[in-house]
Amino acid sequence: MATAPAAVSANKAELIAIADAVAREKLIDRGIVIEAMEDAIQRAARARYGAENDIRAKLDAETGDLRLWRVLEVVEEPAGIDRPLTRRKDYADWAGYEARITLAEQRDGRKQFSGTLQGLEGDDVKLTDKSGASHVLRFSDISSAKLLLTDKLINATAPLSTEGADTFQTVEE
Repeated sequence: MATAPAAVSANKAELIAIADAVAREKLIDRGIVIEAMEDAIQRAARARYGAENDIRAKLDAETGDLRLWRVLEVVEEPAGIDRPLTRRKDYADWAGYEARITLAEQRDGRKQFSGTLQGLEGDDVKLTDKSGASHVLRFSDISSAKLLLTDKLINATAPLSTEGADTFQTVEE
């Protein structure tokens, strides 16, 4: 009977000892080995917590202290909201919100459809336009789609609380 591999654990001193051993045995600069370890830890964290998360890792080369954090972008105004719909799940998650969908090929003499998303049923995206007409669009026929900026969308995407965050980074443009 096969068993799951045991989790590997290393304390602070062991992390530094591993970096030193690899650097010595492979004749690689210790700083490069530490950076490679940080990169590997970041990749593992993204695999665990989702690739969409900007997770960073920093290993203190002297103490072995390891810091992991997620970088969030906090915006003051929602004018730049751009919510592309790229996954099937997006059409279900954003049902009830207005969207603009562009098809790869024309259908009924047009490529662009706008209206309120009604969700997803199988491979079909359902949309009701302003006149009340219902449209069923195949997910595979969609070239691009995004939510339209409305008060409802702005309220739904209000900035998250930054309470408990260790540090903030301000980016001036």
